[in-house]
Amino acid sequence: MPKSFATTIELEHDLEAVHAALTDEAYWQFRLRESASAEVTIESPGPGALSVKVVETTDPEKFPAVVRAVVRGPMKIERTDSWGPLVDSRAKGQFGGRSNAIPVTIKGTFVLRGTNSGCAIDVEGSVKVKIPLVGGQIESLAKQMVMQMIERDGGEIHDWLTR
Repeated sequence: MPKSFATTIELEHDLEAVHAALTDEAYWQFRLRESASAEVTIESPGPGALSVKVVETTDPEKFPAVVRAVVRGPMKIERTDSWGPLVDSRAKGQFGGRSNAIPVTIKGTFVLRGTNSGCAIDVEGSVKVKIPLVGGQIESLAKQMVMQMIERDGGEIHDWLTR
């Protein structure tokens, strides 16, 4: 059974500035500056919109034993983010993730909206792993990793806007 999650990233930055960052190719290059193995594909489907696909190769030895038990060789992890234009002070987005080594599906939605102190990104999604016996354990680990990634994303947006 998929593991669902929901969280909100609170940002003390202007809604328009955050949206501009999320739909700026330079922000994504900044965001991935420390990922030496990252292959990045960025497309702009229209004004105020952006789609990003990041593929990183990682050594499974960095993961817990339950993951290492089912992974052989280097693992490619793919992340996709898509953002639409600001419409009525909101922007919607989608994200996804998968791996070549584990039958995992990560998917969800973003909503960027204004708040009294800046803006917020509401995130909802799910993680599903199709492996008998240990799939639930790996789903829990993947959910933790996604939540950590979302938290890092908020920090990266802040760093970009205050540089």
